Formats: sequence, structure tokens, C-alpha cells
Amino acid sequence: MSDNSGWGAVVVVGLLLFAASKCESDTTTESEPFAAAPSREELVEAAAEEAADELYGQSYQEVLGDIGCTSDCSGHDAGFAWAQENGVDDPDVCDGNSDSFIEGCRAYGEEIQRRAEEAAVEAEES
Repeated sequence: MSDNSGWGAVVVVGLLLFAASKCESDTTTESEPFAAAPSREELVEAAAEEAADELYGQSYQEVLGDIGCTSDCSGHDAGFAWAQENGVDDPDVCDGNSDSFIEGCRAYGEEIQRRAEEAAVEAEES
């Protein structure tokens, strides 16, 4: 009879180990956190990058028409292009010697902010 009790102990230990491993795998699955929703700042940042991609290669006139231009919009276009090339997303960083250049640069930064804010609001609502 001692032979059977040895096997019984092995079976009991085996069942306990199996049960313990099963509990561990169940707990890790349940305790794994869901991916946190992006913060508003992260939404705006991602949307600003997307807006910059959308505006890439476009001129001031292609985006805003001739608003504020006196003749050919070359100063506004130059400021807008400079802002694109330099990744401006804050109109307050625009500076220069020409009012039209500054206005074009600021217009780019404002357009990035406007589009980013709209996209962030849409993302939050969905």
C-alpha cells in the first residue's frame, strides 16, 4: 500500500502545481493594464504633426489666399515657407525685418495650431 500512497502524493503535488500555475496566468491577464488613453497634449502634438504633413509644400496663398497681401504675397509666402522648413508651430516665435514675412510665418503657426486643436477635439469626441 505504501506504493500507492507515493503516487497519490505525486498526483496531489502535481495538481497543486498545475492549479498554482493556472492562477498565476489568470491573474497576469486580468491585472495587465489597458493602454492609457492619450492625453490632450499628446492628441494636440500628434495632430500638429499631421497638420504639418498636410501643409507641406503649400504656399501662403494656396492655404489662405491673398488675405493681408499688398501686391504679390511674396513676403507672406516667404514667411510661410520659412515656418514650414523650421517646424514652427507657435506663431509667437516668428520674427524678422519684414512685416509681411512675419505675418506669413505667424499664419503658418496659427494654421498648425488651428488644425491641431480641431483634430484633438474630434479625437476626444469619438
